[in-house]
Amino acid sequence: MNRLVLAKYVYPMLGHIPARSITPQQVAGVLMGIEMNRTADIVRGAIGSAFKYGRGLTIVANNPVADLAKRESNKNVTERDRVLTNAEIKSIWDALAKMDAEDLTRKDIGEARAKAKAKLRLKLAAAETKEKRASIKAEIATLAPDEDGPGSRLSVPTRAIFRLSLFIGQCRTEIAGIRKDELRFDGPEPTWVMKGNTRSRGKITRGRTKNTKSHEVPLPRQAVALLKAAIAASPAESDFVFPAFDHLIKVGEEPRTPHINGQSVSKAVARLRGMLAIEDVTHHDVRRSMATWMGGQMVQPEVLRRILTTRSGAVTCCTSTMSTRRCSPDA
Repeated sequence: MNRLVLAKYVYPMLGHIPARSITPQQVAGVLMGIEMNRTADIVRGAIGSAFKYGRGLTIVANNPVADLAKRESNKNVTERDRVLTNAEIKSIWDALAKMDAEDLTRKDIGEARAKAKAKLRLKLAAAETKEKRASIKAEIATLAPDEDGPGSRLSVPTRAIFRLSLFIGQCRTEIAGIRKDELRFDGPEPTWVMKGNTRSRGKITRGRTKNTKSHEVPLPRQAVALLKAAIAASPAESDFVFPAFDHLIKVGEEPRTPHINGQSVSKAVARLRGMLAIEDVTHHDVRRSMATWMGGQMVQPEVLRRILTTRSGAVTCCTSTMSTRRCSPDA
C-alpha cells in the first residue's frame, strides 16, 4: 500500500532527489499540494515509514517527517458539496471560447506585424542617414506584441483538459496524462481505455485509474474533436496527448511528470475562477457537478461510481439531489 502511495504522490515531485537529501520543507510541499487532509495524513505516514525503514538500515540519518505536525482532522469539517450552476458552467465555457477567438485574432495580428517588420527592416538596411535609421527603429518598436496581464489566459492544452472534464467527468490527472495509445477512435463508438493495476510474479504495477481497476470511457463527439486537435498539436515523438511544457521547465531540471501535471490544472482553474469572480470552485467540483446531474437523471449510485471510477463515497453528490430522490430500478 505504501509503495503505491509513494508512487502516486511523492515520486513525481521528489523521486529525483536522493533520500538522504530530502528536507522537511520539501515533504511539507508535497503534503500541501494534496487537497484532502485524510489523504495528506496517509501520504505523511507512508513517507515516515519509508524513512524509518531506511534509518534501520542506516541508509538515511534523519526522518524529515518527524517534526511535521498532522493536518487538522476532517472529523469536524463539513463535507464539501459545491456544485456548479448552469450559469457558472456557461460563463466558464464562454470565457474559454473567448480565449480561442483571441488566439485567432492574435495569429492574424502577428502575421501582419511580421510582414510590416520585414518591410521596415528592408528600409532600415537602405537608410542613408542616422536620423532616418532612428525613425525606422522607433517604428519597428511600436510593432512589439502586446503582453498579457498576469494570469489573464489559460494555455490551449489546459483549456482542452478543462473542457474534457465537463464532457467525461474523469480525474484531472487521468485526463492530463492521457496516452495516445489509450485512445480508440476507430469503430462506431470511440473510447478511451485506461489500464488498472496489474500483478505479475507477485509484483504490482501501478495503473492509471484512481480506483486501481481498468476503465473504458465512451467518448462523445465533442471529446473526440478536442482530443484529435490536441494530438495534432502535440509533438509526434510524445506518447502523451498533453505533454509537459518544455519551455516552462528550468534549465537542468526535469518535469514533475512527462505530461501536464494535475496540480497545474488546479492552478489554472483557480486563475479562471479569479478572472470570472466565481466563488470557491475547484476542478474536483466539476466531477461532483457531473455526479449530481447524473443523480438527477436517476442513475444508480453504483453505476455512477463505476462511471467516475471511484470507491464508495469518494465523490459526494449534492445531498439535496441524491438523498431525497429514489433511483429508478431501470436506470
